[in-house]
Amino acid sequence: MLRRVITVQDAKLLSQKYASFSTPGMKGPAPPTMPPDDLPSRVIKYIPGEIVALYLACLGILSVGEVPTSIYWLVFGVLLIIAPLYTWRLSQYSMLPTALAQIVVAAIAFVVWAYALGMPFTLLGWYNPAVASVLVLLCTGIPPLFLK
Repeated sequence: MLRRVITVQDAKLLSQKYASFSTPGMKGPAPPTMPPDDLPSRVIKYIPGEIVALYLACLGILSVGEVPTSIYWLVFGVLLIIAPLYTWRLSQYSMLPTALAQIVVAAIAFVVWAYALGMPFTLLGWYNPAVASVLVLLCTGIPPLFLK
């Protein structure tokens, strides 16, 4: 599965580019087309699941012993840098421009999911698990509805 969200605009651009490869009167199969992603595919592709899973694994490893809070923040910060880079790398498609919206949404989604998982945010006075749950629902549901 291609990790890039194929938007309506991307599908149109690809159709135009594929059509430019064929010549009038050319025999053989029609040029390939790529339809826009449906809602379930967009939901999956906007969340950097691999990075969230890595963060969860790191939290599990760190919870075994006495670890300074700064290590939790360091892990969060490093993965926050990696999330957009990873999304950029996996969303590259040679015939399309950079998927900037997907990269930004993936970075925000990582922050929201990390917040919902707790540490190190639970140490902050303003952490609220109910708010975290609502943010996960909003961050998971809203971008795929509007970024088609």
